[in-house]
Amino acid sequence: MNTENLFINETNAFEILGDLNVEDSNMMFNNSYNEKAIVEKINSLSKEAQIELQIVAAHVAVIGVGNNNYGSIKINDKQIDVMSIIRKNNIKINTLDAKLKEDELSVRRLVRIYRYHIKNFLHKNDKSSYLYRKYSDHNERFKSICFPGSEHMIETQEEINYMRQVYSKMSDATGGSFLERFNRIISARGLNKN
Repeated sequence: MNTENLFINETNAFEILGDLNVEDSNMMFNNSYNEKAIVEKINSLSKEAQIELQIVAAHVAVIGVGNNNYGSIKINDKQIDVMSIIRKNNIKINTLDAKLKEDELSVRRLVRIYRYHIKNFLHKNDKSSYLYRKYSDHNERFKSICFPGSEHMIETQEEINYMRQVYSKMSDATGGSFLERFNRIISARGLNKN
């Protein structure tokens, strides 16, 4: 059997199918994330719950999560297990294949929505995140933007390059796909400069 005519190759593809009539403007970003809907959802909660979620977001971004252990936070001198707050407020634990509704709250979405608050907290209190302490070169200029979720707010090429280096080191150390995710977010934001 002659298989030569069964498959298209690069040489005959354009002859057989013609030119590609696709432009970048034909592509639509597929995102189930809506910041306005997330903010409305958070603002619909009690003030107590809002404060808890702010602290949880900062805690996760600054302290981190190890082996699905979210640790504890302290509110009004009372130690509270973070997982109890997550369960009480129906916060989703992120999984790679999770399909969330646009207003559903997840731990990652909380960190993302409070990204500017987290940056301000780090700067104002001269603190650093686990990401900065463990995976960066400790350049003080980037200390307040070096945390998970900052990829949704960084703007300059210098910041992008710094965080790309951090996520690269983290991916190499853990075998995770953190750098790939970072690059996808930067590209989706239209900041894909190298």
